[in-house]
Amino acid sequence: MQVLPLRVLVLEDHLFQQTVAVNLLKKLGCQDVFSASNGTRALEVLQRVGPVDIVLCDLRMEGMDGLEFLQRVARVGLVGAVILSSSLCGDVRQAARQLVTLLGLPLLGDLGKPLNAEALNGLLHKHLNDPWVVPARLKPLELAEAGEVRSAMRRQQMETYFQPKINLLTGDVIGVEALTRWNHPTRGVVSPAVFMPAIESCGLLNE
Repeated sequence: MQVLPLRVLVLEDHLFQQTVAVNLLKKLGCQDVFSASNGTRALEVLQRVGPVDIVLCDLRMEGMDGLEFLQRVARVGLVGAVILSSSLCGDVRQAARQLVTLLGLPLLGDLGKPLNAEALNGLLHKHLNDPWVVPARLKPLELAEAGEVRSAMRRQQMETYFQPKINLLTGDVIGVEALTRWNHPTRGVVSPAVFMPAIESCGLLNE
């Protein structure tokens, strides 16, 4: 079996489906696989084990749901990329895919349920073959230097997105969050996890 140098977190509240996903990822060769039943527990896992390369993420669950979890980890660079796995209707999943992109998190795909081993394996290798992939253990500060960030600000590459916060059960908009993203000319939309440490370290936060 090929060993994939990937750390993967499975966020799934259904115990049987969580077990199936964990076992499938291990069978496909993932080096480290962790699991949690809701967003709060997933954050606790990440605090304990550190960043992961991929989160295989359900959307609807008791307590902190998948999207709220992704919003939180996007700010601090604890997740490298996202694979959605949900049984929600197509319209809701399409909205979720758009929100993940606005968060600046690379979206590898939306597999739905039940998981397909061949499709999942393809997404894992897609992530490994991406030239912009950064290993989970790499510190965010190493991704963007002060000069690069100053130049981006001078060229007005920093943009603000207004992201609605949606109740997945009712579809109601219950709030809004302002998110700054770096619209990089070659790398696309870049997460704050990449550039915020450099901004803070060189005193550009107010600017």
